Amino acid sequence: MKNICTIFLSALSAIIFAGCATTIPSEKIIERHDCEVIIDVRTPEEFSEIHVSGAISMPVDIIEEEIAEYDIPKDAKIGVYCKKGVRAEKARAKLQRLGYKNVTNLGSIKRLERIAGRESEKSTAPKQWSRESIF
Repeated sequence: MKNICTIFLSALSAIIFAGCATTIPSEKIIERHDCEVIIDVRTPEEFSEIHVSGAISMPVDIIEEEIAEYDIPKDAKIGVYCKKGVRAEKARAKLQRLGYKNVTNLGSIKRLERIAGRESEKSTAPKQWSRESIF
């Protein structure tokens, strides 16, 4: 029951704060790391402040439960990131234990900002991933 409440609250927080998020353009990140899916493993509150455009918010503490909500093939090229890279490494290991074969730790959000090569953009309606839009 605790996990269901955590997932619900995470999703609710992401929806509430999504309208005022700052986004980092994803094109150069996807090109450099050859990612098909980008997952932000920080908290919903951190995600609401700044995130990579099109990233899925999936906190590391509940990633095993949340990944099941998406139809992401086990051989998809997945990139995970967080604030400093530590949670991303934990998420990478968890996803690999679940059978995902191509998971890359993209490191910190600051590193991804540098890769994007420009300042973050203020977004009033960030693009969100859904099961239907992934593949």
